[in-house]
Amino acid sequence: MTRKCICMTAYNRPKTLKRALESLSKCDTVEDYTILISLDGGDGSKQSELIALLAQFPLLDISTIVHNENVGCAGNTGFVLERAFADPNVDEIIFLDDTNIVSQDFLTYLQAGLDTYREDPTVFAIGAYNRRGSNPQESSYSLCEDFTKRGDPCKVIKAHYFVCAGWAIWRRIWEEIETSDIGWFGTHLCSHPYEGKDWMWEHIARTRADPTGSWAFPFNYYWRKQRAVIAPDVSRCQDGHTAEDWEEESTTMKDSYARTHVYSEYWMGDGVHKIPPTAELIFPEPAEP
Repeated sequence: MTRKCICMTAYNRPKTLKRALESLSKCDTVEDYTILISLDGGDGSKQSELIALLAQFPLLDISTIVHNENVGCAGNTGFVLERAFADPNVDEIIFLDDTNIVSQDFLTYLQAGLDTYREDPTVFAIGAYNRRGSNPQESSYSLCEDFTKRGDPCKVIKAHYFVCAGWAIWRRIWEEIETSDIGWFGTHLCSHPYEGKDWMWEHIARTRADPTGSWAFPFNYYWRKQRAVIAPDVSRCQDGHTAEDWEEESTTMKDSYARTHVYSEYWMGDGVHKIPPTAELIFPEPAEP
């Protein structure tokens, strides 16, 4: 029997993990999913706090893996994906981390995308994030033509960029990675995308791979192979940090990353966007298998 699985990673951020789980618990159809959470190690007190926090969500079907050592961002993400797909009954996964908060229709949107493009070889992943806002200078990670408009909540687009904030893939994509010569990897060498230069990424994977580095750059610029990513015109996912969180973590991150890269002012959880009960998502036509 096919099992629906949500993968999550978490590390030393109890406040954002709580917000992420609170939003996920309000999602339509969440009761249909098992949730596999991999807690990275390295700080015993914080990890104990994370474990205690999970007990506050008894209605979610959560399985937890606890790492005693710090396995890193790429290491933890690769671990939880490998663990999920080790179950032969899991044919696809939905992923989010402890910094993501999601809209009520996050799961139904992603599941509809997975079902629509399951056999489409031109589609790499289903994404849930698309940045919009009133300040045109903050358009990083926006996949839409006019960043400053609120967008159409029923519209879905084909993009050629992967944003690592709420997404889903099929087993066929994971098997490409798992059976390759280099396998899953992370790196700190992310200053240049090297899109289309597979030989460069393969050299990095063999000589400069680091589990504490970014997995998203290789995922986007190497593993994607210039295939499309399905994305919503209006984001179903949001950064879960507050200004106070960034102050605790890093002033630099607060000033540059939080507001310039990942915060979407207009999204499905902002209380403004609504989908009429009789409306349906409008997906681009899938390619023939």
